[in-house]
This record gives sequence, structure tokens and C-alpha cells, in this order.
Amino acid sequence: MLVVLYHAGVPGISGGYVGVDVFFVISGFLITGMLLDELGATGRVSFARFYARRARRLLPSSALVIVTVVIASSVILLPLLVRGVADDGIASSLFVVNVRFPLQDTGYFAAHHGPSPLLHFWSLSLEEQFYAVWPALLVLVGRRATRQPRDVRRRVVAALAVIFVVSLGASIVVTAQSQPWAFFSLPTRAWEFAVGGALAAWGMPRLLSLPIRAVVTFGGLGLVIASAAVFDATTRFPGWAPLLPVVGTAAVILGGTGAPSPAAPLLGAGVMPWLGRRSYVIYLWHWPLLVLVPVVIGRALSLDERLLVCVVALGLATLTHVLVERPVHSSSWFVQRPRRGILAGAAITGGALAVSMVVLVAAPSLEGTGAAAAAVRPASVAEVQQALVAAISTRHVPRNLEPSLDDVSTDVADYVTDGCHVLADDVELPPRRCVYGDRQSNHIVVLLGDSHMGQWFTAFETIARRKGWALFPMTKSNCSAPDVVVIDNDGRRYVECEEFRTRALARIRELRPELVVMSSSAAYGAAAEAESWGPGYVATIEQLRGKAKSIVIMGDTPYPADDVPLCVSAHLDGVQACAKDRADEVNPEHRAVEVRAARDTGVEFVDPTPWVCGVRCPAVMGRILVWRDSNHLTTVYVRWLTEVVAHAVDSAT
Repeated sequence: MLVVLYHAGVPGISGGYVGVDVFFVISGFLITGMLLDELGATGRVSFARFYARRARRLLPSSALVIVTVVIASSVILLPLLVRGVADDGIASSLFVVNVRFPLQDTGYFAAHHGPSPLLHFWSLSLEEQFYAVWPALLVLVGRRATRQPRDVRRRVVAALAVIFVVSLGASIVVTAQSQPWAFFSLPTRAWEFAVGGALAAWGMPRLLSLPIRAVVTFGGLGLVIASAAVFDATTRFPGWAPLLPVVGTAAVILGGTGAPSPAAPLLGAGVMPWLGRRSYVIYLWHWPLLVLVPVVIGRALSLDERLLVCVVALGLATLTHVLVERPVHSSSWFVQRPRRGILAGAAITGGALAVSMVVLVAAPSLEGTGAAAAAVRPASVAEVQQALVAAISTRHVPRNLEPSLDDVSTDVADYVTDGCHVLADDVELPPRRCVYGDRQSNHIVVLLGDSHMGQWFTAFETIARRKGWALFPMTKSNCSAPDVVVIDNDGRRYVECEEFRTRALARIRELRPELVVMSSSAAYGAAAEAESWGPGYVATIEQLRGKAKSIVIMGDTPYPADDVPLCVSAHLDGVQACAKDRADEVNPEHRAVEVRAARDTGVEFVDPTPWVCGVRCPAVMGRILVWRDSNHLTTVYVRWLTEVVAHAVDSAT
């Protein structure tokens, strides 16, 4: 329920994603207890019976959802997205999609075309990876014990304690280095299963006193609910943060041991058991609907509409439970012979794989239909203007489009992959190693701002090598160079930006550079307000007065509004449909504020709009894809503009 309501955007459940952590603990408790009971009763664990049960429990419903989502996506989504969903279907069928997602993530500059409708399969993949190794490890640990069941359980608890310490430590360390890998990976999440497993192996004491059990139970529920209410997208997660919901879940289990749980009237009565029996299929169905329904209707959903979608998911889950889950779970034909369950599971997995592969192979080609265009080389100002005029009549996307639509998601500047762009929740400056061009040069140039400054890095790096500059990028996600209050995507004051900006300005004053170039997007938070933007530039520039020889404000680039690669993938034979009028992409009020701020402070202003737009702003110039998403230029296009940028900077300084 926490996960579904969180995905629906219900206010007050900003940390509802901790429902997955609750699930991991419960799963570890139930599965480990079942394995230990079998080991104690028979002296062995039947791996065939165990995996046959897992196959019956998970595969029919998951395969149904995967097949439905992949086929529906091939009809609903734009061509650029179909291949990705088909690949997600393959990875989900094999329970490895939790590895695929962090491999796709290159940080803030990654081209995110919306979440995958199969994103939620990461938790199922992670769970199955744990149970691919845990039964064998449990048996191995148990065999080294004496025949006494208590000795077996002690050894299992010791093994789980080691998993807990190592995995939690990895979670804390890896979260600080690479949050996506920490979030999706088994090594950083295994400790949560270990907590549940240790509860089962420990043979928990019976808390006979009702007041004690009530305190433990409702205290645990309080920790889970508090986590869901207090955590949000800015929480460093996982790290140590899941300790709160994990300990809370363990307390609820502990409080219900040996006697009816004090929470039974809340969790074990009314609609809750009914939901519990359908919880797996509710989880499977709700997320794809929340992702795909807005695509079908062509707009974002309101809260009421999202809740209605969740009700529809509940209906689909009920049908799946009645028509798929119950018949398979209760089939004596499967239960009597585990081999049948395993073979049936393999066949079901093979079917989901086959459908995903067919959709992948049959997906529309992303290769352009036009003739190959000339090689890309740096352009002069005149050549850019000529290309803008010619692009208006471009109809067919060239076969050798660069970057290709398949590769645009990885088209990021080198300094981003080098770890020299500061992410949203960090305040530290880029590492000292993040110097480009001539690292030993006394001619220092600093790039200050957000990703709209960072998009120009490729051109400035080439210029720095040519001119013998030492180039220092100081950019941070969503953090403006002007000293303004920025409100982040969660409606919170972006204090990390303010701290980073203070540190960056202090560092620039130490460097005493020859040139500071600053640029920022005006599309977020209070920075979008013209009355704050001008004074913000003035405040930043005054802090650098006398410390930097020259300062240049590079104006913000136009905004196509639409995701350009998605549009191009759908209009390979009519790419003019992806071009917009210049007046629709440029904010004249904001441009005027930037110009006035430069004039009032005596610094230079460079307007990049003529490099991107003529009368119209094309999506493709010759063989170059101009935009990598809805507001960032591709590195290929920026490289093509290197001479234009160099000329503009020389003129300004």
C-alpha cells in the first residue's frame, strides 16, 4: 500500500518507497523460516521443491504483466522508447533488470525519456537473486553444525549477521559513491533480507506481556509510517536510512510472536488480508498503468486520476489472482511433482522472453531514411547561419545521424563521466583532479553554473587545449550561477545549491582566473522569476569583482519543450515536425534580464540563440542531432560550434 500510494503521488507519503524494504524483511523472515523448518524436519532442503514453489508463486503473473506491457508499449510508445521497454522485458524475465537500470544511468546528464513501465521489476529481480544463493548457503552452514536444531539456527544467525554487517557497510559506502548502484544492487540490499532471516532463525522469545508486545508492535509500525512520511526524494537512500523501516518491520514481527499480535485488529482484519492475498499482483499491475495511461491520454494525471488508475490496477490484480494465481497455486498436478513446476516456470519465462525479443526485433528502425550527410567539422559563424537556413527544408533524417538515436542517451560530455559534475544532493566542489586543457597553465578559465553551462564544456575544452588554458568546470545539477533562491523539484528550498555556490565563489576568488563564463537554466524554482534573476547575477558578479579579469554571461539556450529525440524517432521522414518557431522557444523577458544584468555590472553577454535558431529552431542540422532531450544540446552539436564559441568569447574578452 505504501508503494502504490507513493507512486500515485498521495501527499504525506513522500517516502512510501520504504514499502519495498518492509517487503524484503518479511520475505527474508518467511522464506528462511520455511527452509529451516524443512531442514529441521527432514535433515535436508529440497531445492527442486523450493524453486518449483518460487516458480508457481512468481512466474505466471509476472510473465503475464511483462508480455502485456511489452506488447502495449510497442503500440503506445514512440519508436525510440519501444526498444528500451523490450530490453527491459528481456531483463525482467531473467530477473536481472536491477542490473540493467544502473548501467543505463550516467547521472543528471543522462537522457531520461520517462520511467520504464517495468521499472518496478527491480525489486523482484533482487529478491530472486538473493534466493538463488541463500538456500544453498543455509544448507552449507547447517551441515557444518551438530545434529542439534538449536546449533543449526545459531550458525545460520551468525552467517546472517556477517551478511548484515558487510551488506549494510556496502550500502553506506556505495550510496556515497554511486546511489543508483546502491539502490538497485543485491550486495547493498542483502542485509534487509538478513534481518528477516535472523528473526526466523533466532527462535524469537515470546513477549508474553501484552503491554510490552503493544509497545514493540506499534513502535515498529510507527517507525515504518514515520519513514514513509519523512523520507523523500532528497533522502540519501539506501545508505543507513532503511534501518528505520527495517527495524520497524522486525519489531512488528517480534511483537506478534507466540501470541496474537496487538496489531491484528488493524493488519489482520477487514480489507487488509484481502489486499494481502493480492498484494503481489497489485504491485505488478499498478506501475505500468501509472506510466502508460498518461501517454495514452497525452497529459499528466491529476491525483484523483492517479488514484482511479490504482483502482483499475486493483481490478486487474483481482482478475489475475482469481484466473491465474489461485489455479496455479492449488494445482495438485504442479504440487505433486516439483519437476513439473520447474519446467512450467522455464516455459513461462521462455514465452515472456520470446515475446520481448520479437517486439525488439520488430521495433521500428531508428536509422534515418535520408541520404548520408557530409562529415561533421567545426563550423564558422557564416556556415552556421547557412546550415540553419538549409535545415528548414530538411525532410528526411540522414542515415548517418550523429549521435544516432540509439546512442543519444549516452551522449554526455567527458567531464560528466569523469565525475566532475556535482550532483543535486552534493555540496562539495569537483575534485582537484577536475582540470582540463593545460593543467599547469596560469591562464585559468572557470565554467560556473548548472547543466546549461555544462553543455558547452566540449567546446571550451577544445578551446582550452588550443589556447593553453587550465579549464575548471564548476557546475552542479539545477543550481544557478546567479545568487537566487532555487526551489527544487520537491518544492523544497535547494539549500545544497546555496552551499555549493558559496564554496564555488570562494574557490574562484582563490584561483583569480582570467575568465569566468557563467550560464544557467531559468526554468526551475524562484530562478524563473525575472525580478530575482537580475539581482542574482549582480550579487554573484560583485563577489568576483577584482578577482576575475573577465566575466562573461552566456545566455540560456532556447527550450524546444518537447523531447526532441523522441520526436525525431517518430518523424524520420518528416523531421520538420520537430522544429519549432524561434518565438516559441525563446523567452524574451528572461533574455532581456540577462542582457540588463550584464550591462549593469559591466560584464559581457553572449547570446547563443543565433547558433541554434534561425526563423525556426531545427531538430537536425545536416547530419547532427541538435538536442539530446528537451533542453540540452548534444555534445556533437556543441563540438560543431567550437569555432563560433571561440569567436564569441574572444570578442567578449
